[in-house]
Amino acid sequence: MQRNILRKLFLGAIALLLIMVPCLLFVLPAAHVFASSSRAVDIPTPDTTAVVNSANNAVSHAQDILNIVNVYATILGVVLTLFSLAAAALAFLGFRSYREVLSLAQDLRASMADIRTEGHKTREALVYLGLGDRLLNQKNTTEALENYKKAGSLLPNDAQLNFVLGRIYSGIGDYEAAITALEASHPEESTDQGKVQKELGLAYRRRGKAFNQEADYDMAIQCLKKSLVLNPNDSDALAILGGLYRRKKEYVQAFDSYERAWSINPGSSYALGNLASLSWYLGKPDDAHIYFKYAEVTAATHIKKGQSEIFWDCYDLALAQLALGKVTEATQTYALAIKETPGQVQFEGVLDNLHLLQKAPQPMPGLDSIVKMIEDAKDRA
Repeated sequence: MQRNILRKLFLGAIALLLIMVPCLLFVLPAAHVFASSSRAVDIPTPDTTAVVNSANNAVSHAQDILNIVNVYATILGVVLTLFSLAAAALAFLGFRSYREVLSLAQDLRASMADIRTEGHKTREALVYLGLGDRLLNQKNTTEALENYKKAGSLLPNDAQLNFVLGRIYSGIGDYEAAITALEASHPEESTDQGKVQKELGLAYRRRGKAFNQEADYDMAIQCLKKSLVLNPNDSDALAILGGLYRRKKEYVQAFDSYERAWSINPGSSYALGNLASLSWYLGKPDDAHIYFKYAEVTAATHIKKGQSEIFWDCYDLALAQLALGKVTEATQTYALAIKETPGQVQFEGVLDNLHLLQKAPQPMPGLDSIVKMIEDAKDRA
């Protein structure tokens, strides 16, 4: 009887060891795949050049991940074969134990198959994302959208991919797709949730402007307020909120939002430019000149550093130059900004501010010709 007990203990120890080995082989590669996939999808947008490079690197990285998964899958297959043989030995311990061991082996095989499937989907989605970026860079918006939507259909529940696609759709004017993608993005971190709400607010604001829908402005304000609860020091969200109040002609709230944005980020030429423009519109040219001088220096510094989306800094610098009477320099800077502007959505944002300045009590020399210059560029885009 003692021999039987020892034999059972020995067989039980073998079974435990065989269970632990494949479990470790399953958990380790799975964690590596999901962590790597998460980083790979996190592609900055809508700076098209940076997105293309990141997408190419991500595709290469995704293939490396799949190679690792395949190696582990092969090892797991060998282990599971041994596992099945050991399960037969466990029949000495009773039929029920044998069945449970085989069931566990089948579950492990199914889990590994799921990981490999997700890995292939991630790689394919990144390929479509990269193709979309190339096409967008070539101004082929229609085909770019088709590739982006294929990427989204492969990973419909991926929070990061939906966030990236939402930004892209918003930037090229497909606001319905942008809002749908962003509303489907549910990141775990509160900071990331705030970023989603900010981009959602921007998408609603752009749709409201495009279709003259006041309700979209109200939705945008709600989203931006949620964003600021989650990320109270986000100067961009505050500046966007200021723009919404300005469109609703609530100038006190607009000025307060721009000022708060500037106090959080003194290097924000966007906040400074809007403080200057709003001061000019409200008939405070002396205050406007002070803000425009700050904006000129800040925007020029950003341009020298070569920061992404340089066209926005060029527009901020050009407007400051124009307001300070440097019409020739302003025209040259506007020409550079126009050359770098990706599409009509961005032109509309610039024109919206210039049209406001055209209504100011004090005319700005050279403004009308600049407006005409940008309207012509928008029509060509």
